[in-house]
Amino acid sequence: MGKSKQQRKQINALKREDNSWRSDPLELERLVVHFFMNLYTNNGVSKSLLSYTYWRLDLEKSSTLAMLITSEEIKHAFFNVHPNKTSGYNGFPASFF
Repeated sequence: MGKSKQQRKQINALKREDNSWRSDPLELERLVVHFFMNLYTNNGVSKSLLSYTYWRLDLEKSSTLAMLITSEEIKHAFFNVHPNKTSGYNGFPASFF
């Protein structure tokens, strides 16, 4: 007879960092708590990241990003896309639309 849905959704064993498997419920709980404590602990910002110089937009360029897009700009962008190229993350080519 097959396992119930409840039994299939249980975690019965976990692999430790040393590649050994553990199945004791108390050890499983400790491993899960340890994993998430490490995952969400702030280790600080790497000093090497702070050494980079990042460019910033001046006020004029920044304000152009907030401007409304006109229907003419949308039409121009849409009709200049190759029909077999995708226009974005959805994967549909321009000819689909």
